[in-house]
Amino acid sequence: MSTATPQRLIDMYDELLNHSIRMLTWARENRWAALIAEEEKYVSALDRIATAEAVLELSIAERECKQQKLDVILRKNEETYRRLLSRRMELDQLLTESEGDAQGTVQPAFETPWNDYHNSSHLLQ
Repeated sequence: MSTATPQRLIDMYDELLNHSIRMLTWARENRWAALIAEEEKYVSALDRIATAEAVLELSIAERECKQQKLDVILRKNEETYRRLLSRRMELDQLLTESEGDAQGTVQPAFETPWNDYHNSSHLLQ
């Protein structure tokens, strides 16, 4: 990495923001492989930022600029996370349905004492 300067650090936050925007774009378009690839770049950018911040001190104006960028990054990341959770729930549902189809019936999502009672009630007749 070139010599860290406050302006270079601000530029790094711009780079991080761009990764965040692309990750959200890929999540909105259901392009999960592209999202994962972008996330790897995002993590690398975070590592570079951590290294630069360890040796730099920002002015008040630079800290405010950094904070504004972080606010946008966090909003984008929150939406990306919500979309990932939604996708995970979709996949869980598909897996549950697939397992039920493979067994010929849909199995309960979890076992309760009622399931045992209901499944054995025919024995009482």
